[in-house]
Amino acid sequence: MKMVVSLFTVLALLGCEAPRSRRTVRSLGQNSDSLNKATPAITDDGISLASGEVSGATSENYIPEEIRHCKWSSDGQTGFADNHYHLGEYTVCQSNTNEKKIYIQVKNPMSTERLCIYPTTNSGSESWYIGPAKCVHLYEAKKIYTLEMVVESYYQQRPLTGVMMMKDLSHHYPFPFDSYQAVRATTAYQECIRRSQASIPDPRYCQAFVQVGQYRYVTFR
Repeated sequence: MKMVVSLFTVLALLGCEAPRSRRTVRSLGQNSDSLNKATPAITDDGISLASGEVSGATSENYIPEEIRHCKWSSDGQTGFADNHYHLGEYTVCQSNTNEKKIYIQVKNPMSTERLCIYPTTNSGSESWYIGPAKCVHLYEAKKIYTLEMVVESYYQQRPLTGVMMMKDLSHHYPFPFDSYQAVRATTAYQECIRRSQASIPDPRYCQAFVQVGQYRYVTFR
């Protein structure tokens, strides 16, 4: 029996906020019981490298019609949609014509570390990641980068309603992680999910992940 990867435990702890720029996403077409029948296939460490770093980038003065519902910076310094201590000022937006296309613009370029983004879906208070993380470098503040998210075949009929983002860096997570050994954020996040889905759930891993706080969860609805 395969097991669903649920973000319910994480979301209960995160107290996350939706971005100010939103789009309406269709409701789920299946009941939540069906989620217990599959799990997303992921790479060994849950990370998928984006080909050529990103799928593409908009020109400095052109905003595609499909993302004009979101707020963008015209100078790379002001006008971003949101601000968070983990990412700084940024805008992340879902295309209104292709929900697998995610656009992102950041004030603080990420040329040394990558930003890892997991696609997620949700039903009520429960949320699941529905494909592997895509990790990319964001070299310029003014550019709007495009990522084509991968959704596993089992979840093709479900809407992509959010993203979980974290820098591809290592941190010292408190117990029950080994606090003497730095752990990659993606590894800690996946361990949190795995432990929360064990036959005897252990929420301490999610609590440790949240305590360090090196992530940003965003919903598009």
